[in-house]
This record gives sequence, C-alpha cells and structure tokens, in this order.
Amino acid sequence: MSHTNIPVQSLPIYEKDEDWRKDTVEAYIQQANFKMGANSYRQWLLKLYDYYNGKVDNSDYSYVLEPYGKKRENFPATLKNFNILKPSIDLLIGEKAKRPFNWNIIISSPDVLTIKEYEKNEKVKENLYQWFVNKLNDSGFDTGMESEEVELPVQIEEMFERNWKDQRAIMAQKAINYLIPYLHWYEKTQIGWKDFLVSGFAFTHRYIENNEPQYDILNPLDIDFDKDPNTFFVEDGNWAVIRELVSRNSVIDKFRKLLSDEDVERLESPRNTNRDIFFWYNQDEQIFHDEWDTYTELVTVYWKSLKRVGFRTYIDEYDEVYEE
Repeated sequence: MSHTNIPVQSLPIYEKDEDWRKDTVEAYIQQANFKMGANSYRQWLLKLYDYYNGKVDNSDYSYVLEPYGKKRENFPATLKNFNILKPSIDLLIGEKAKRPFNWNIIISSPDVLTIKEYEKNEKVKENLYQWFVNKLNDSGFDTGMESEEVELPVQIEEMFERNWKDQRAIMAQKAINYLIPYLHWYEKTQIGWKDFLVSGFAFTHRYIENNEPQYDILNPLDIDFDKDPNTFFVEDGNWAVIRELVSRNSVIDKFRKLLSDEDVERLESPRNTNRDIFFWYNQDEQIFHDEWDTYTELVTVYWKSLKRVGFRTYIDEYDEVYEE
C-alpha cells in the first residue's frame, strides 16, 4: 500500500476516533514489508545470521563455483566452510560481558546551577544564624535556643561543593538501581550487542504494561521502520512496525483486559476459524502449517501524527501583552 493510502493525520483531535486509529494501524501494517524475497531486506539480514551460524549461501560464490557463468558437473573440489566470524563475534560478546557495569545519573538541565546556589545559600544562612545565636547566648541574652558547635561559613561552602547532589539525580539513581535487575537489563543488552555485531542493528522496545515498565530486545527480523535517509534512529522516524510470532496464550496474558470473551474464545479455539484471522502475511514460508493452531502474529504499530496547536495573545491586568 502506498503512503497516500495512510489516513490524513492533520485532523482535529475530535475526528481521530477509533475507526481512524484502526485504519491508520492497518495502513502501516500493509506498508511494512516482512516478506522474504531474493533481494529483500529481511533475506539479507537472515543471511548474516546464517553466516554467523556457519551456513553458507553458495550463490554468493558463484564466481568461483560457476566460472564463466556455467556449471561444471565434475568440478575438482567442493566449497568448504571455515567459520571465522563466530569466534571473533563470540570473543567480543565475552569481552563486553566482563566490562564494569557502573552507571551514574547526571542532571544536565539548565536549572541545576540555580538550584545548587539556592541550597548553598540556605546552608550558609543557617550556619550564620547559628553563629549569631551562639554569640548572643555567650553575651547573656536569652535567645530561647541552645548554642551548638558549628563550622565556619567557608568550611560549610567547601563541604557543600564536595557532597551536594541534586535530589532528582538521587531519585533517578535509585530508580535505575531498581530497574536494572527488575528488567534483566544487563542480560538483555548482551543479546542486543550480539545482534549489533552480527547484523549491524540493535532494536529495543520500552513501554508500560499493566502499569509496569517493560524492556525488550527485538529480533531485527521482526521490525520494519521508516527508512528515510536522513533518519539515523528508528525512534526519530515517522513509523515503526513490530511483528512477532507469539503463542496465543501470550496474547491473552498481555491483552486480557482489552479482549472480550468472544476474542478469547476465538484465540483458544483456532481450529474452528480461518487462519487469515491470525496471520497478515499468509505467504511467509517461516510460518508452517502445524504452527497455525499454536501461534499468531502480534503486530505493534507506532507512528507520528499531527496535532493542531493554537497561540493566544492577550493583555493582562498590568496592560502587558502575553502569548501562550
């Protein structure tokens, strides 16, 4: 389906109803290409993984096996594969697994220095106030407060500079320390690193499911995206489609709150339904007949739409002109 068949995105928000969303999702699914062809993108990726696993495509060596473009029945030797890719890639995977895994959160927003100076001034003020109370108590005045031993203001500033941390950074660091083991982040990044070494691509999927953060490594064969030459990262493109072959029980577990009883029954009794309900790409040779009753395609679509933004100019009570 061409790009012109994608529903118009520059609509008011009240016109972007459920039918519009469904039409947009189906349009992008049709636009995505997951077919296996001789010169397709997925076939090229699959060949890279085959070479890593020691499976050689003889057609890549036709210039040797078919000299002058002609086959020879009694060729003196056969092509023998010595896999030099796998040991090198496995070495890099092992080296990365041994590297330190230390992460620190740094706040880079422009207001950091303002917050830091404000808190430092407050600390110095408290210190000077206690010095003032101590002097009055020593002079015999009843301040109603006890004297305390305090550092010099200069020392307070030095300690503050050494020890101060933004509270946002502290909270974020605690969140990261919790999420890394919870999401099995370390183990999953090793898988992504292997995908990058083999295919040159590493795709991650971060989302919220049942109010819990999720982090998945995607198979490069399971994603198609906007291949604009000026887009270097998938998340910056106009669309991305993730297509996974999953068990139907996984679909029920994942979307149970959104599925009706009829949907669940149809998923649990696929023998009484048409397989076209569960598969968009019927001609895909990777889906075998005996898997129809167990698996289904789970397709996730992300796309960029347009939103109308208005600007309002008004005069406030002080006769100042403001725009929002």
